[in-house]
Amino acid sequence: EISCGDITFGVSVETLTGIFHESNVIMFCPRFFFRNRLEVPINLCSVRGRRDSLKGSSLRSEWDDKDGKFSRTDMTVGPGEAAVIFVFQDVTGGGIHIGNSSERLVCFRTIDPDTQEKSTKIHFVPVDTLTSHYFSESSTHRSVDTILSSKNTKNGPSTVVTIEDCSHKPPYRLENRSC
Repeated sequence: EISCGDITFGVSVETLTGIFHESNVIMFCPRFFFRNRLEVPINLCSVRGRRDSLKGSSLRSEWDDKDGKFSRTDMTVGPGEAAVIFVFQDVTGGGIHIGNSSERLVCFRTIDPDTQEKSTKIHFVPVDTLTSHYFSESSTHRSVDTILSSKNTKNGPSTVVTIEDCSHKPPYRLENRSC
């Protein structure tokens, strides 16, 4: 990983073969990808800070302000689309870096395809770890909440964050086996 100002890139170095065996190829690529595998668009922004200091209500008001501090990282990703994330907006106010107990997060919320209304529920996905996270999302089209999953996977020097509906294969199952 290499940072150029606020922009973050992934870097990989590979040794060539054959007559070029003494040469190396240095590849620069996006460090983070965000993939939407839902049937609805997603509004997202990328932030850097401490998760326990982020409050959904204050983040939501800043996020909805078109001239606010999140206008630089705010984007909409349609169903089946992907987005590249280069910049993480510092929400700590103090320029805290990753080594000082802050983390990089992608915040997302769904958009109702009929009304274009953004959900009031904001979900936080840490991107520095290769883990899975699960979220509940209310829907006006369904009587039961939708279970969303985010999976962080590695692809070379890039981390791919995939959001998908896992309601048909929930991560947990409850059974009552009492007699």
